[in-house]
Amino acid sequence: MRLADTTGLRRSYLSFNAALGSLYENDLLELADATDKPDFDDTAFFDAAGMVYNAGGFDTSQLNTPEARRLIAETLKQFNTAICSGVPHEVTEVVRYALENNAFIFSGFKAFHTLREVGLSLTTDKGEIKPFETFRKDVEQVNNRYNHNYLRAEYNYAVRSAIMAEKWERFVREADRYDLQYRTAMDDRVREDHAILHNTTLPVLDPFWREFFPPNGWGCRCDVVQVRKDKYPESDPDLAMLRGNNCTEAAKQQIFRFNPGKELKLFPPKHPYYKAPEEAKKVIEQMAEEQEREYIAKRRREIREYMADKLNEPLENPEFPIRPNMSGSTVKEFLNQPHKFYREKNELLLDIKRVFNSARYLGINPTYVKKGLKNSHVFEIELCGEKSWLLVREYIDGRCFLYSCSDNPKVATGLIKTKDPE
Repeated sequence: MRLADTTGLRRSYLSFNAALGSLYENDLLELADATDKPDFDDTAFFDAAGMVYNAGGFDTSQLNTPEARRLIAETLKQFNTAICSGVPHEVTEVVRYALENNAFIFSGFKAFHTLREVGLSLTTDKGEIKPFETFRKDVEQVNNRYNHNYLRAEYNYAVRSAIMAEKWERFVREADRYDLQYRTAMDDRVREDHAILHNTTLPVLDPFWREFFPPNGWGCRCDVVQVRKDKYPESDPDLAMLRGNNCTEAAKQQIFRFNPGKELKLFPPKHPYYKAPEEAKKVIEQMAEEQEREYIAKRRREIREYMADKLNEPLENPEFPIRPNMSGSTVKEFLNQPHKFYREKNELLLDIKRVFNSARYLGINPTYVKKGLKNSHVFEIELCGEKSWLLVREYIDGRCFLYSCSDNPKVATGLIKTKDPE
């Protein structure tokens, strides 16, 4: 990198860190004496810094080195601890994974900026390589800034965000019974712009919650609770939106206009870390896809192991007189079946008795013909707010198996409308 480019980049990081310091300021003051802090292993940082020094600088491709990956993993470990402390054990695997995946991506971008600053610490203002001991002393400031000061604020936010994401999942399930009400901590530390939202009461699906569901800032302690419909008068939705916009009108507050539960993201999608070159975004995206493939393979194995003891337990549906089973091969087929909501579809197997019992029987698909097959039965379910279809195969020899779950509406067309299969 040319000296002029290095000088310009150094200036940009002075502004970058000033913005982050301002963004995290209130939270860092409150967390200074906190006992619940992340426990970051500094050797992960210094090993990565040593890699940058030995390479003579930093470029995006180095995110794939073992040292950089370990730095990302160490950061992710802190956020996963925050998720575990924020969500109960019984939270769905889909929600937990989505939050952990977002934490991984966030950690990747955080590592990029950290190591980029490490690279800038490699040379003097004249472009000369510093002696290693001088370099190591200088990068200690980078480590303290990113992996201690900033990390404390991010960890605290991750705990609150995970708590609220789990709550949102439950709130949506019970939306027909309850409205939601915004609550502050109601003490002398509550911010004025948050206090104005106290007692805002609106239905779960009101647009207000899409933008102003807590946490609404670093260190935000606001909460949302369920209240019985008609117990409290609904707030004026337009006035609530106006107050929410006023509450988050400052540039550094606008990034919190998102719902961690609805979007299944632990951190604000417009966080400054995400401002990175396209090459960095591509590398981190590829790393996230690699991790997702590994997770899916691992989760498939876990589900198959769980289902191994359930294969002889028949499924029941009040609209269907036959009691189908599942076999090892049909579990495999169910897991293999492509689907728009692939992970959510696979998780259905963990609760398949309830899912099948509540499915709506539609009839027989006469277009599917296979040797030994008598009928292919179709059941409708809802998955992630959209229709999907369970397929049951009834064989001539009397066997009957739940076979797969499809998101293709063609499987439910041209059906023979019968609710009394022979």
